[in-house]
Amino acid sequence: MAISDKRKGLDYLIKAFKLLNDKNLVLIIYGTDQRIEQNENIINYGKIDNEGDLINLLSASDLFVAPSIQEAFGLTVLEALSCSTPVVSFENTGIETQIDHKKTGYLAKYLNEEDLAEGIRWVLLNNKNNCLGNAARKKVENEFSYDIIGQQYFELINNVIND
Repeated sequence: MAISDKRKGLDYLIKAFKLLNDKNLVLIIYGTDQRIEQNENIINYGKIDNEGDLINLLSASDLFVAPSIQEAFGLTVLEALSCSTPVVSFENTGIETQIDHKKTGYLAKYLNEEDLAEGIRWVLLNNKNNCLGNAARKKVENEFSYDIIGQQYFELINNVIND
């Protein structure tokens, strides 16, 4: 993540995390070697070049927060959902097609760090037996698998050819 890129929404995530004011929570930021404010509750994991390391990190996480304010699709969201990790993000960003509000994660009001914090809190309190994470994995399997996407491309091409 290019943390200097305002579209990635790191400022909103840091503000939401501070609003939670919970010393038991740890925020792990990955994908960048750029300097960020770190303390015992905010850790910069850095770049992850190994798929296995990414899977382990996402699978071990209680939730994934995608604070982007604009995305074309959000591959990191799909990666988290694939690892049975619920996702918290803003609505109206391009990511909301991947997240079912209060079923596979939480969609906060756009650019509202208070609601982003509420989404984090809500997921932590409502993910009993990883019910949200399990629903997230099912969503990926049912809507984003290679077979499903391949079939959608096939249908699109057929429609274009036959129209």
